Amino acid sequence: MWSLMACGPWFPNSLLDNGDEAVLAAPYASFFREIERMQLVSSAHAARPLTNTQSYAEQAAEADLKDLRNALWKKGVPLETRVALVKSYQAERSKLIEKKPEGAEHKPVIPPDENQEPASVAELPAGIPVEFADYFRGAIAWASGDTNAAVAAWKALLARPREERSCKSTWAAFMIGKTLISSDPEKARDHFQRVRSLTLDGASDSLGLAAASLGWEAKTYYAQDDLLPATELYLEQAAAGDHSAIVSLHWVAAKVIKQGGARMEQFARHPKAQRVITAYLLDGHNAGNEPEGFLPDSNRMAQWLTAVEASGTASVVAGEQLALVAYRCGNTERAKRWLKFAGNTPVTQWLQAKILLREGKIDQAATLLARVSHSFPLAPVDAIERKNGTFKDSLFMDFLDTDPGSWRTGSDQLWGELGAIRLARREYCESLEALLRAGFWNDAAYVAERVLTLDELKKFVDQRWSVDPELRKPELDEDLSDAQRAFRVRLSSTRQSLRSLLARRLTRMNRGLEARVYFPEELLPHYNSLMTALDAGNDEGKPAEERSQQLMAAARIARHQGMELMATELGPDYAIHGGAYEVGLSPTNRLRFHKGVDASGVEKEVPVTLRPSNDELRRANDEPADPCVRFHYRYVAADLGWAAAHLLPDNTDAKARILCEVGTWIKYLDPVSADRFYKELVRKCRKTTVGQLADAIRWFPSLDEDGNLSPKQPSPRNRESRAEPVPDERDDPSGSGVSQ
Repeated sequence: MWSLMACGPWFPNSLLDNGDEAVLAAPYASFFREIERMQLVSSAHAARPLTNTQSYAEQAAEADLKDLRNALWKKGVPLETRVALVKSYQAERSKLIEKKPEGAEHKPVIPPDENQEPASVAELPAGIPVEFADYFRGAIAWASGDTNAAVAAWKALLARPREERSCKSTWAAFMIGKTLISSDPEKARDHFQRVRSLTLDGASDSLGLAAASLGWEAKTYYAQDDLLPATELYLEQAAAGDHSAIVSLHWVAAKVIKQGGARMEQFARHPKAQRVITAYLLDGHNAGNEPEGFLPDSNRMAQWLTAVEASGTASVVAGEQLALVAYRCGNTERAKRWLKFAGNTPVTQWLQAKILLREGKIDQAATLLARVSHSFPLAPVDAIERKNGTFKDSLFMDFLDTDPGSWRTGSDQLWGELGAIRLARREYCESLEALLRAGFWNDAAYVAERVLTLDELKKFVDQRWSVDPELRKPELDEDLSDAQRAFRVRLSSTRQSLRSLLARRLTRMNRGLEARVYFPEELLPHYNSLMTALDAGNDEGKPAEERSQQLMAAARIARHQGMELMATELGPDYAIHGGAYEVGLSPTNRLRFHKGVDASGVEKEVPVTLRPSNDELRRANDEPADPCVRFHYRYVAADLGWAAAHLLPDNTDAKARILCEVGTWIKYLDPVSADRFYKELVRKCRKTTVGQLADAIRWFPSLDEDGNLSPKQPSPRNRESRAEPVPDERDDPSGSGVSQ
């Protein structure tokens, strides 16, 4: 869908150089966010997620000690005694963590080896409540590998009167279930279910074991390939706030699609399980993260749609998901049928617009997309807003970005598509606005720099992207969510990038006085110095030597700050990458998807919906820089240096230094263009030390920062590697020198 660079840094995402498919491509619906959004089930239990870098052992120890403190307090134990008992219990408990053999939690119920030394030296602290004593006895036995004794201790705890086991009964039932999970799955399920019934009956669940028991019970079904009850339990576990359940659901869904046939039909008939499988097929799959490396293809998607249609159980709320699956597997007719069945959500309208584009109905698609764009929030939404905001009844869609492993929001993609359509319709300002809002800077820069005229761009920036004080420091606005703050930061950055592009374009077109207000503050000292030097250098009322100094000052600024003050954002300078890479949108890129090759190898036109208009191409083919070569500002600097040199008398050290310095700026970039500076140096400054050395080595000598000859000079060049020797002025009686 999007090409990736083989090397180099991250390159900005782009729509306009990828043909129709960049706009017609189907979005992804994040499986994780879909499970959260759909809220297919509810749960009476609550998970206890880990905090920060906390481990499960640390979380359990913290909850256990808190339970003990509360139990002792309720029993009226004096403070000093409570502190001593908790300290003693904590010390003995820590020994279990240190000595617990690896994998002990997965050991089946087997008789202990009579000759085996106990793995733990922990001892039961005296004076702790009986339920803590029972549980701790089981923990000691578990740690030493004696699972039979562990289960016996925990069963003894569960047999106590209700008032004597309010804190640790859920722990005991849960651990019995884990112990039995391999040897007796049926009994394990009974104990996991008991954890939840104990919790509902008022027992303490300080560790969130009721929610965890859902996943462990589901695991017993998954292991036996009984996937439907596993799915129901994982859904409730996810609803309880345990996000690990969504990973498990992902595996279940992959297994269902891989098995196909009767398994697909079984899940298609179950309304909630059906939604899970459909969400899986909408996910941005990565084969490396799929169970057994399985990756569903369009045939599997089509099989799933057939199974759902045959079941007759699909609901209206599932319609947009199923329409998107149909669109993803290339069946637009099937997608249209599901869209009729689905509700009128932002996503269904977006899909309708894509189908209209595929049918060549650009105007209708543009109208629909413009309308639906206002239903998509510009700023990304946080988890709470996803549940409670206007999007709770619609898909949350993402698109793969060109940066591997990253995503962009559906909102960004939709606005980008709208920008591409408006460009094809010659609505240039509207196209630029949409692309900027979407974050497609590469595309936006193309429209701003190559399609809009300079006056059109200036008017656009002044009217729509002027400086907004509210966006100066968005990262400091405490009232914004993290997602909203990040979006405001992006908008602020985009605003300055656009204004800088305009400033540099004005400077290139000799409208420097207008450019000042668009440059960022940190560049104003360089900009002011450049304008001052140019004004003084071009003032014919000033002495020639002073003008030369000023023009040379301007030349040095153009050479060393030219990227920031006058470079093109895209080609030829590529300020978008700091000049490091020649990668960016151009008129050639816009046309490369509009020709194809038939079976005989003959080039031909291919159908294109969003073909660039002749008007766009006419505008874009105007050269953005003079000369239109990479690092063009170095040539601008060289021309200023040339003018500065010719204001000085021949055979003066100042003139020789200028010609040598300026020629050195481009000698590696363009030796042919640099040659005129070398020839001028030898012709007009042969009597100077710099000129004599240049003549001797047949190229530019090396100068230090003060303009003096450096101790180490380049070796003389062979005659074959240079132009013919430059004759002395005396060889040309007219004094005009050799014609260039």
